[in-house]
Amino acid sequence: MSEFLIYALVDPTSNKVRYIGKSTVGLSRPRAHLRLALAGEKGHKANWIRSLCDSGFDYRIVALEELATPDLCNEREIAWIAYGRQAGWPLTNATDGGDGVSSNSWTDEMRAKISKAQSGKVLSPAQYRALMDSLVGVPKSGEHRRKISAALKSREWSEEEIEAKRASARSRKGRWKPSPGHLAKLAAANARRKAEAQI
Repeated sequence: MSEFLIYALVDPTSNKVRYIGKSTVGLSRPRAHLRLALAGEKGHKANWIRSLCDSGFDYRIVALEELATPDLCNEREIAWIAYGRQAGWPLTNATDGGDGVSSNSWTDEMRAKISKAQSGKVLSPAQYRALMDSLVGVPKSGEHRRKISAALKSREWSEEEIEAKRASARSRKGRWKPSPGHLAKLAAANARRKAEAQI
């Protein structure tokens, strides 16, 4: 699949297209809408996504058109939104398309402002489950894994957290045994991490 595409977010309860967007990073962009909505993004689209999650559903992603170059994204997004509105689709798009700020162009100040706004927000169990499901299979770069590792190593765990981790480990003991294939994957991942750490 092309990295440059026009996509639709479809409501699984009605099979209606609710949002049309463009992406220059393949399916990463449409998948990111869930994370943004659960992190507190405002707007009709985010409200719709949260209502789906609260009902135990997730939107479907449909690639409407694959493009050869990113130059066509704005033009084709505008055309698809116009088509959808003319066809009577209940779109949550706030604009006619062709606009928006790429996350690649966010300044450090913008990122800090977003981080501050999201700090301390608590997700409902359904929202948390949907967020975790959206992250399954998303590859992490070596740099991302190193940042996670450093953050976990430097974190000071409370006694309650430590006891909860121990209780969780005790409850799993003896219930799950990794297959030889799984053990081989773990060994390969550990070897890869060690090799990356030496770079």
